[in-house]
Amino acid sequence: MKEKAFVNMMLLRQKAEEQIVQRPMEADLNMSAMDIMKLSHELSVHQLELEMQNEELMIRNEEIEKQAADLLQANKKLTEQNKEMNEKTMEILKKSKSLAEFNSFYIGKELEIIQLKKEVNNLLEQAGTKMKYLIN
Repeated sequence: MKEKAFVNMMLLRQKAEEQIVQRPMEADLNMSAMDIMKLSHELSVHQLELEMQNEELMIRNEEIEKQAADLLQANKKLTEQNKEMNEKTMEILKKSKSLAEFNSFYIGKELEIIQLKKEVNNLLEQAGTKMKYLIN
């Protein structure tokens, strides 16, 4: 990471130097020693400010890269959890279908038993005896 930042700083410096070469220097030749000292001081202060800003930017960039790595890791974990949940959901759906088929089968059997009980009650009633089954 720091090597990339260093390379970027070197490229930025190279571009700045190329632009300075293209500027006319006549105004710089007529400066007094005091003006040159003031300018040198201003440039030094500005350089330090830029270096401090650059350092802060590099720290923030490292933080962002760490956060991005953390988010990627969290995304992988969530993807795996989602996959597991989908697999469990499929298992539950299969069991639910199986239970529905089982339930349907036994409801059919219960209806057959109720029908048989009605027939037994009808036969007992025809024979003149008391009904055996109470059916609602």
